[in-house]
Amino acid sequence: MFNRKMKIFRDTVHGYISVPEEYVSAFIDTDVFQRLRNIEQTGMRVLYPSARHDRFIHSLGTFYLGNKAINCLRSNLRSDYEDGKTDYYSVYDIDQENDQFWNKCQMLFEISCLLHDCGHAPFSHTMEFLYDMIIDGELTLTEQLAACFNTDFKNDITKTKSAPHERMSALLVCTYYKAAISELLTNHFSNSVSIDDSLEFIARAITGCKYSNNDDKSSKILNCLIELLNSDTIDVDSLDYIIRDSQSSGVNNVSIDTDRLLGSLTIIPITSFNRTMIRDFEFSSNVINFSLSNDNNNKCSFDGRCFGALGAERFNCSIIGKINVKGQMRNNNSPTIKLSSASNDIISVNGTEFLSLPEHSSNESTIEIRGLISSDALELFGSSINGKNINGSVSIVAETIEFTQAYIEGKVNGLLTGTIVGDYSDRIKKCTLNYTLGYNKNSLSVVENVLIARNYEYQWIYTHHKVVYYSNFLLVDLLKKCMELISIFDPCENASSVDRLNKSFSWSRMINEFDPSNQGMSSGKDFIDLPPRPTDSDIISLFSHCRLLCNKFHNTDNLRMLLDELFTRKYKVSLWKSFAEYNLFFSDFSDSEKDALFRVIKDNSVCSNDKYGYLNSEWSQIFHDVGLDNVVWVEAVNKIKKFDSDKIFIAFRNRVLTFRTATSASANQNIEHHNFFYIYYVPAKSENEELSVSQLTDFLKNEIQKLTPHSQAEDQ
Repeated sequence: MFNRKMKIFRDTVHGYISVPEEYVSAFIDTDVFQRLRNIEQTGMRVLYPSARHDRFIHSLGTFYLGNKAINCLRSNLRSDYEDGKTDYYSVYDIDQENDQFWNKCQMLFEISCLLHDCGHAPFSHTMEFLYDMIIDGELTLTEQLAACFNTDFKNDITKTKSAPHERMSALLVCTYYKAAISELLTNHFSNSVSIDDSLEFIARAITGCKYSNNDDKSSKILNCLIELLNSDTIDVDSLDYIIRDSQSSGVNNVSIDTDRLLGSLTIIPITSFNRTMIRDFEFSSNVINFSLSNDNNNKCSFDGRCFGALGAERFNCSIIGKINVKGQMRNNNSPTIKLSSASNDIISVNGTEFLSLPEHSSNESTIEIRGLISSDALELFGSSINGKNINGSVSIVAETIEFTQAYIEGKVNGLLTGTIVGDYSDRIKKCTLNYTLGYNKNSLSVVENVLIARNYEYQWIYTHHKVVYYSNFLLVDLLKKCMELISIFDPCENASSVDRLNKSFSWSRMINEFDPSNQGMSSGKDFIDLPPRPTDSDIISLFSHCRLLCNKFHNTDNLRMLLDELFTRKYKVSLWKSFAEYNLFFSDFSDSEKDALFRVIKDNSVCSNDKYGYLNSEWSQIFHDVGLDNVVWVEAVNKIKKFDSDKIFIAFRNRVLTFRTATSASANQNIEHHNFFYIYYVPAKSENEELSVSQLTDFLKNEIQKLTPHSQAEDQ
């Protein structure tokens, strides 16, 4: 792209990382970026002592993969464009303008990758919630970031689920790094590039905030690049930390071939419809949330084949009126059809009639039929058919036909709503053409490895009882208690400990480090407050200082105990040590009882928030009687990554499939998060005290029944 001098960084993960000298000068050799050397990458260090990697090297690694990714994407698109296969590379009619567009995109994307974590909070994600704390008289972080632009970004960012550290990083780009980025663009592109548009793209890429008004082709391409850095599926940010976390810690995880994966990058067209009338339209494509409905009492229809393993073994069919069913469910050893009727209508399956369906309180009836389907095609005639679990040849006439996700070949009629993979904009009017990232078929196995590797770390490391205690409770509670102690030792007028804490992590102190009005809240005594842009080291230093201060004040036993735990790593004992043990501990509890259990414990807690809490005096005594003292509960999440297998596209020679269709993956690669909690305690010191698990669970179950006696009776 550019002929630039490079500087070399040696990395244990990627080898030699080459970074343009102008990037080093403009970004890396600044105090904001160098600060990342003192921000730990993960909370796993408490469990794996060798995991001493930081956000600095992760940022360089993300830049390395981002540079490789966009070069591969450009090369693949350019090759297909020159061979006449696609026109996705061509944004402008003039080649020179087209090349300048892609050169500008590459520079802005590389800067986005390099700076995506520049505003990260201390201790990985532990402290970033403080960025969103509200300070009287100040804009929130999101409001301040939105105020940087007079575009659709104002509305788009409020609808985007971005992390606090991403928004802080984007704000630093728009303020601290604005001049440096402007100079780079001017040097390479003269005055033809808008600095405001460029900063907006970087802010969008860092926060994962796509352009909502993407009528022009350039915005659609830019949305693909945003996906490449920050997406719900696979991106260069997650690729680096998955690999880096494993190698730095020593965790034995699945190998990921990034060269093969990134070398297969391409762009996939997808066409969206909203109640578009189609007649006798034949196509062969993967569809997502595909729906046909009737028009003027003319029933819609589909006649053809539907294939791809759709992640379920049952075909659900809701009907009104009579229905005839015949056919076979392919790839199912014991096919099951579940039929529901709003009244006691006759249902016929291969000539066998089922009368007097079981009555239900809602006047709906259901019957399951197993192993009766034997002919070559499945024919359904009814009023509402949901085909999310079909796998075979079908002929459907109904008022509505829906495919949650499938590859279908055939003829359709009706009002079409949903997404068809491919470019159908020249064949059907009233549709919207968009682009998304995809991968060529040669990387299919690598895609699956990414999903496995990422979920392994989150399921077995980040929910480990020691990691949860350290990251979700100990550091946070210590910081709050230390701020309370400082407020006593070094009082400031109209500044509570909460105010002091919030202002220490405010966006104004992050972007105005050397503003004298933002240099802290100390009243002039010998104690030094947290500096602007605090790091892990600053907070540890604060903890050390407060450990000495504890000797000067009364009522600091709890704080002193927590500080001793931090500096000795002699943590409280966990009543169970994994999500599996949690389920075993409460094996006699139903799911609704487990949900109620967490509510009951929170209701009987003091000094609590949504993440952790201490038991009140009454419950503390009850837990003491079964052998548990100084009890604290801490929330954990069995955080399986919700990679949506319907949003990962695999390009074959003549067709494009979603990852789910291509690999027979379950729809729930998309596994929901399982919220649970740990109970930590100090063993009671009484000589005859022994932990009584049955006594404790009996007590908790009794408390739940007091809370919801009727619902519990229904569950049983």
